[in-house]
Amino acid sequence: MRKGGIGISRIHGFMASLAGGYHNVPYTTRDIHNVNAKQRREGGLDAESCLRYLQECKANDPALYYKEVVDGEGVLQHLFWCDGTSQIDYQVFGDVVAFDAMYKKNVYLSPIVVFSDVNHHNQTVVFAAALVADEKEETYVWLFQQLQTSMKGKALVSIITNGDRQMKSAIEQVFPEAHHRLCAWHLLQNATSNIGKPKFIRMFRDCMLGDYEVRTFQRK
Repeated sequence: MRKGGIGISRIHGFMASLAGGYHNVPYTTRDIHNVNAKQRREGGLDAESCLRYLQECKANDPALYYKEVVDGEGVLQHLFWCDGTSQIDYQVFGDVVAFDAMYKKNVYLSPIVVFSDVNHHNQTVVFAAALVADEKEETYVWLFQQLQTSMKGKALVSIITNGDRQMKSAIEQVFPEAHHRLCAWHLLQNATSNIGKPKFIRMFRDCMLGDYEVRTFQRK
């Protein structure tokens, strides 16, 4: 049914109608998603197509860097990539890097990791991206090592994350001199949940996100 284009929820509903109700179906929509993703990964077609596409891109962009990791059965686990333009941007704007591993809206339910920041026009620039099979410490270590290798060894000065402990440990191993800070969204969430005073939250947000000279910032 998936190959025929039928959605997961409709498949689950159809199975429930056959079984006499949802309570008689021994699996959830998430279980169907997981099985479907596993079948697609093991089929290898998407991974092969992706790697072939990157090889073709490298022919037009010799600076493009990508690295993959496969398991003992030859199934793709992790894939990191960045193109030549991203590497140039990193050399200019890469002192501060935002590291986001919260995107999971894909058919494999795998984290899509993005390394990014802003340029001198306050526009988002993406330095690199990756697909990973898990969010373990060793996976993050591998990702940071790939970033360092692809960027010719240039170490970042500051990195902004969601505060994940595995990330923190990996950063300390690969970029021991980097300043590790929480992202603005999580700081605001912490302030809201721990203090809960709307006036303070507004003032705090203004201080954190406002464009002020140092003295004005300190006074506020």
